[in-house]
Formats: sequence, structure tokens, C-alpha cells
Amino acid sequence: MRIQKLFRPFLLISLLALSGCNKKASEVIDFGTFEGSSFSHDFLGFEIQFPEGWAVLGHQDLEAMAKFGGELLAGEDENLKAVVDASELNAVNLFNVSKYEMGSAVPSNPALTAVAERMLFMPGIKVGKDYLFHAQKLLEQSSVQVVFPKEVYPVTLGGREFYVMETQMQFPGVSVNQKYYSCVDRRYALSFIATYNTPEEAATLDAVLRTLSFKD
Repeated sequence: MRIQKLFRPFLLISLLALSGCNKKASEVIDFGTFEGSSFSHDFLGFEIQFPEGWAVLGHQDLEAMAKFGGELLAGEDENLKAVVDASELNAVNLFNVSKYEMGSAVPSNPALTAVAERMLFMPGIKVGKDYLFHAQKLLEQSSVQVVFPKEVYPVTLGGREFYVMETQMQFPGVSVNQKYYSCVDRRYALSFIATYNTPEEAATLDAVLRTLSFKD
């Protein structure tokens, strides 16, 4: 069961511990809304379409899985544990949508997760590339062995410039590939994390991301 959980893309956590924040990000913006196979978020101004029949993870399970991913990432490192704890104030897990329900008897389960993180007191993080620079440094310090097969590169989604960081992680009996798509807007870093095992799954998730649209 723990290995199946590792297919879930919850290794992206807060970049830096922010001091002086007394409101959770989820108290500032909402989680967004699903209508059928469409997800929209008014504050962040975007909408994305998913294939019919894909499984949406409930927010209680989503938060539990995010906590599990943070603990896995930090391991026994007390400094990283502090960052994980601080991330609860600054990051909002918007959704996790996968081809199959969690725990399904399938060899792999492609999934897409969205996370929004407040960039208060971070004037140097202006674009997605800046955000991913810190994310990579954090992952390099983690207890998980992560390979970055190529440099971060730009891609346009919904008319916005995102930057993409690709990762590969090897667990006992399981290889996990992820792509982190990030942009910075409205003082938030918006990231979509695609988790897949095969080129076909990567293409499917790419097609989902191509449905992304922004209001302005």
C-alpha cells in the first residue's frame, strides 16, 4: 500500500519557511470547484478539463497524502521537517485527479495534482523558473534519491509561460516520473505536478494540461 501511495505526486512541498504568517493560505483562497469533469478556480483565474471517468481525490485524503509525502521527503532531517510544517501555512492543495481510483489493481496510475503557494516576502521569485530553482534545491536535500534528467525549460499553457522541471525517483520495485509545471501570478506560485510511468501516460497528462485556460 505504501508503494502505491508513492505514485501520488506529493513530493512538492513548501520552498522556504516563512515567518510572521498567521493565516493558512486556505483561509485566503478557496480550493476551487469541480463541475463534472471540469475544475475552475476564480481567484487564480483558470479552468482545466479532465477525461470523463477520472477519479478525484477528496480533500481530506488529499491533505493526508500531502502530509505523507512531506514526511517521506524530510526523512530524519529536522530542518526539512520544519519546512514541511511551515508549508501548511503557505500551500493550498487544490486537487489530485488520477485515471483510476487510489488503490485500484493497476500497474500504474497517471495523476495530476495542482498546488498553489503564497509568495509573501519572496520578491526574488518572479517566474516559475525561480520557484523551481528552490524546489530542486529542496529535493536535492531530501531523503529521496531524485534525478533531474534535463534542465528546467519553458512551455506555454493557456497563454501563460510555465517552466517545467522533470524528475525521476526510484523506490524498491517502483520507478516514478514527475513533471512540475510552475508559474507565478497574483503573489502565488501555481504548480501542476504530473506523475506517470510510461511515455503514453505522459502524453495523456500533457493533453489534459493543454486544456488549461486563463480568464485574462
